[in-house]
Amino acid sequence: MLRILNVAEKPSVASQIAQTLSRSKPQHRRGKSKYNPIWEFDHYFNNQKCRMVVTSVSGHLMKLDFPQQYQSWNMIDPLELFEAPVERFVDEKSSEIAKTIEIEAKKARCVVLWLDCDREGENISFEVLEHCQKFNNRIQYKRAIFNALTRQDLTRAWERLGIPNELESISVDVRRELDLRTGAVFTRFQSKLLQNMFLGFGEKQVISYGSCQFPTLGFVVDRYNRRKNFVQEKYYFIEVSIKNQTQSQDEGQDQDQNSNYQRSSYNQGRNNNNKKLIKFDWQRRRLFDKFCVAVLYEMCVKSPQATVLSIFKKPEKKYRPYPLNTVELQRRCSKRLRLNATMIMNIAESLYQKGYISYPRTETNSFPKTINVKSLISVQQNDQRFSNYVNKLLNGNKFCPPKHGRFSDNSHPPIYPVKPGNNLQGNDLRVYEFIARHFLACCSQDAIGDSTVVTIGISGEKFTLKGLIIREYNFLEIYKYERWSDITIPNFHEGQTFIPESILFQESETQPPNLLTEPELIKLMDKEGIGTDATIADHISKVQYRKYVVKERNLYFKPTDLGLALVESYDSLGFQFSKPNLRSNLEFDLKLIISGQKNKNDVLQNNIKLYKDAFLKTINNRNKFIAKLRLYFQINPNPPIQSTKQFLQIMTCPKCGPQTKVLLRTTKNGKTYCGCRNYPNCKFSIWPKENVFSEIKITTVICQSCLRNNIKSFKCDCSFNNIPMISHLEPFPYRACIYCDPEIAEFVSINMGNTNTNNSNSQNRNSNSQQYNQNRNTNNSQYSNNTNNNFNNYSNQINRNQNNQFNNFNNNNRNNYNNNNNNNNYNNSNNNYGGNNNYNNRNNYNNNNNNNNYNNSGSNYNNNNNGRGRGRGRGRGGSRGGGNSRKRSKQKNNNSNMKQSRVRKCSVCKQPGHDKRNCPTLK
Repeated sequence: MLRILNVAEKPSVASQIAQTLSRSKPQHRRGKSKYNPIWEFDHYFNNQKCRMVVTSVSGHLMKLDFPQQYQSWNMIDPLELFEAPVERFVDEKSSEIAKTIEIEAKKARCVVLWLDCDREGENISFEVLEHCQKFNNRIQYKRAIFNALTRQDLTRAWERLGIPNELESISVDVRRELDLRTGAVFTRFQSKLLQNMFLGFGEKQVISYGSCQFPTLGFVVDRYNRRKNFVQEKYYFIEVSIKNQTQSQDEGQDQDQNSNYQRSSYNQGRNNNNKKLIKFDWQRRRLFDKFCVAVLYEMCVKSPQATVLSIFKKPEKKYRPYPLNTVELQRRCSKRLRLNATMIMNIAESLYQKGYISYPRTETNSFPKTINVKSLISVQQNDQRFSNYVNKLLNGNKFCPPKHGRFSDNSHPPIYPVKPGNNLQGNDLRVYEFIARHFLACCSQDAIGDSTVVTIGISGEKFTLKGLIIREYNFLEIYKYERWSDITIPNFHEGQTFIPESILFQESETQPPNLLTEPELIKLMDKEGIGTDATIADHISKVQYRKYVVKERNLYFKPTDLGLALVESYDSLGFQFSKPNLRSNLEFDLKLIISGQKNKNDVLQNNIKLYKDAFLKTINNRNKFIAKLRLYFQINPNPPIQSTKQFLQIMTCPKCGPQTKVLLRTTKNGKTYCGCRNYPNCKFSIWPKENVFSEIKITTVICQSCLRNNIKSFKCDCSFNNIPMISHLEPFPYRACIYCDPEIAEFVSINMGNTNTNNSNSQNRNSNSQQYNQNRNTNNSQYSNNTNNNFNNYSNQINRNQNNQFNNFNNNNRNNYNNNNNNNNYNNSNNNYGGNNNYNNRNNYNNNNNNNNYNNSGSNYNNNNNGRGRGRGRGRGGSRGGGNSRKRSKQKNNNSNMKQSRVRKCSVCKQPGHDKRNCPTLK
């Protein structure tokens, strides 16, 4: 028998499908996931009997993420994530669901995809299809398209099966990948920055970035700033009032009114009338010139008689609403029912799964001609709240076809009730009632009334009064969420004269705009294209969850200090992250992908380049970014080492090949080094000597010497501490390749993965000194195979590189150096520096040169020695001549009777041989 696998998006939908399509009660059994059961029953497909198997997923079956080696926030440069590979895989949460589909797909000949009919549903459809074809490459597939979980809709969908829309799925893939890359890059950057540099941020607190989150936050911040920066201004106007009653205009009454006016003291606004007053609006509305208004007011007071200049009457309508889509559902329910958007969508989804309403995620606000609206109205006859009004629509003359809106997603009709909601309670009932009333209102006629506009003149100034009489309420009878009230005014005729009850000189101030409410925010997001009808609520919820925004009095959104700081920091760099342009442009591109007008890769690469350039600018202007944050947060006086961590490529790994990068990093102890990204599989590293470099800044200049050896290495701007030995490397910073430049070779050491060696020594443990120096193109000769040649070459190099002033200083100390070298038996060990590193404990000449700072570069000979030495004691890692031997060597050197020469240094430039009075810098 033909076996067909049916997959729905949720268990409740799968249950409804099984109950509807089965002619008898379907068999129920448990799948691998206890939350996603399986139903089986016999049915017919193309007039052929088949066995139907119905199950479900729970949202996305597959997860999009970076490979495991990119998961570390501390070891991976965020910049790499723009180009890092992404993979789609079944995550642990969906593994049991995937196993169920795998088992059933192997036995099925066809799979019918009953996922939600929107972009996200199409994407999930292809995830399910991909997983099925992985285990059954011959399986056929169909797509069921439905708008509601009614018997009629589901039966029609089964009879008219189609195919899934691949372009819609591709558009979702583009959005998901771009959101993953940009979110990961900026989230890691700003989270680590705030955690490490400012107080009040926990180690696990995530400061997330999202291309929809930030524009949503930006709307709130923009309104907040407008209110904060608003400057109130005083304005002035004239207010005219009359009693709310018809007054005859004979001469005697005019005299009485005139006397009443004299006694009313309207100048001070003191009226003791029991009747309600009706106020005329000044035609000028308001003026900011107090003197000008005072002059006009005095004119009106001196001649207070009012004359009716015109009476304008016209019919007026209050228009019924358009059919309901998702955005309007969220906006109107939030405003009228005081529920947040997330709660509204959760309730609507629940009502849909229970079969009370149609699919709640739709952009369409016009009913297609294929839907019989009157049949949908008749469903509400069984609801006592609406039955009388439904009879007027169906049997009377109150019915009017719904208006056609300008929005359509070509997938779903507007939201409408499917069955009566008599059994609902609480907020479910409130939301359902709103949907039902809105649907009946959009099928009704507009409300009709008559408006009257009366214009009067007093001393040349005009004032207007508007009245309204409602003749037919129509849709307002059922739609209680909108009001249109009568405004009763006295009867007037043109030319009529009378004395107003009061004429007042009023003063007021301009008022700042209110903070954003949720209905206003939803409207702004929809207008600017931020998110979709289905995701707007999620974005609003996310900015509150991240504490970027708080909701005051359950009504107004206000940004927190964190939200303000992030927006202002990015704005200071000239970015538009808080503006809707970037995201709305992406949404427009996604629609072009769906229509086939744009290619997936083009859209993806263009947007990645845009965000990548922005991130590079953020890194380069990091101090400016931090300066804005400091306005809101207290700087951490003792930041952890990680706050100075850099994630920049300095070269390609000579061991792993040109595809693997070597990054500039910082250890937990604060030491800067260069390490292979493939650690711990590769342990290649470059270690600068301590206290030599004050800063190493990577440039974009490629070292041509390394490039010839198939190594892509970027030169660095190296800033040194005040060390006389390297004063010849001016100007500062000195630009060099720290891997091969001979001028700084003695101040860095290389570890090829086995042991650490000095950079002026071998490139690896197996190469000898001569071969390494030739490959590095150094200008120095090899250290000789005996002690005398080693010292001569060293002295020649020092003398050649230093100026005359420093040569004098070096010559003064040469005798001391020779004495130290002779006493320490410098050549007592192996002659080759870069060979075996079998230095005697006594040959640590660095410890004797305490005054010339050369020990900073030379001290690593014992620290990095992993070979065997002749000193007594055993160091770390099982090597002899290590820690204990070094201590004994230091003690022996400190106890020697040799006196180190002390040379006065300048307190200004820190150079020897002169004091501040003769400093060339000051001259």
